[in-house]
Amino acid sequence: MLIQTLEDLRADLPITQKCAYLQTGSYAPVSSSTQRYMAEMLVEENEVALTTGSKGEYSDFYLRAEAARQILADLLCVPADEVAYSTNTTTATRLAVRSLDWRTGEKLALSDVEHASTFEMAHGMEQQIGVSTTIVPSGEGPTFSPDFFLEQLDRQLTPDHRLLILC
Repeated sequence: MLIQTLEDLRADLPITQKCAYLQTGSYAPVSSSTQRYMAEMLVEENEVALTTGSKGEYSDFYLRAEAARQILADLLCVPADEVAYSTNTTTATRLAVRSLDWRTGEKLALSDVEHASTFEMAHGMEQQIGVSTTIVPSGEGPTFSPDFFLEQLDRQLTPDHRLLILC
């Protein structure tokens, strides 16, 4: 199913037929088209493994996955081996952040509205490695304004900060 309109998307997310669904950023329903594709690929993967004795390079699924990785890499102007698939945002964030060679005393900055798992990761890095974390206030809620947040970034970020994470 080619999704081109909001109506198409709602039709592909059965939960929206029963209630108003407001994505929280933590859990999300899997669209019907994605579920169908995943089921087809699982069948293909198992058939290839049974007929060839291997999963790897013999599967059209893996060839398509590598082609998709290359397309995304080209879009981001990076080598394909710098693009990774992940099961969720928390795992992807941790993979990316922890792939850097952090040293004691280095600084990480986060906005104050990041996901709880990002704060947990930063806390763990403080305890395990000695990385210092700066929490940049966003003025969330009714007090939020882009100008306030940009002022806070300007005031609190320094050349010593190695990474800034913003959702």
